[in-house]
Amino acid sequence: MMPDPAQGWSFTCPRCLTHEGCEAADWCDGCQAFLCDSCWCECLLSNGLTHTRSPHCAPIASRHTVDFYTDDTRLSDSVAGFLADGLQRGESAIVIATPGHRRDVRSQLVAQGIDLAAAEREDRYIPIDATATLARFMVAGSPDGRRFAQTMRATIARASGSSGRPVRAFGEMVALLWAHGNKSSTLRLEQLWNGLARQVPLALHCAYPRVAFGRKDERAMRELGAEHSGGLEPA
Repeated sequence: MMPDPAQGWSFTCPRCLTHEGCEAADWCDGCQAFLCDSCWCECLLSNGLTHTRSPHCAPIASRHTVDFYTDDTRLSDSVAGFLADGLQRGESAIVIATPGHRRDVRSQLVAQGIDLAAAEREDRYIPIDATATLARFMVAGSPDGRRFAQTMRATIARASGSSGRPVRAFGEMVALLWAHGNKSSTLRLEQLWNGLARQVPLALHCAYPRVAFGRKDERAMRELGAEHSGGLEPA
């Protein structure tokens, strides 16, 4: 019998024995069981099994966009516009980026009149280093699904706060993986983000420098693009 969400049901993931609530449940046809988010991602990527969102859990509106940019200034302009729109609506923003891009986005947000000092005090603006964050969940050169989910869930929960603020994020961890020639892990990380976005409301924007892709990478670009819902409108 399927559990009744009206009674606030919870479950224990049979793979990792983590106790979870309904919002973290996904049905795995291969395992014939509800799995937590991180195990669901691992099972999907490892076995190519069919997975279905629990019909008892309300759908979550998330979006995942990408930009293959040719100019750093245009990138910082578009990312700052994306984040500023949310901050002005009372949402939160997470920036997982290199030092230079964190600096550029911050300058653009300040120029748009965003009080980042106040936003940071309230955890509505959380800038973190992309390289250091990657190191928290990479294992043997590949993103570990469980560590990724733990790392990013904690950051998103901090940004969302007790009031459940909507969260927007800009991330370029995937771009770092690609720049280091780790193409399979780049695609895997994009898929892990999508798995997490099925559980957590999140507007995520990724970016890759166009110069990092040659003609031989056209198929890879299409595969990466397919993991996204579209791109940002110009700022």
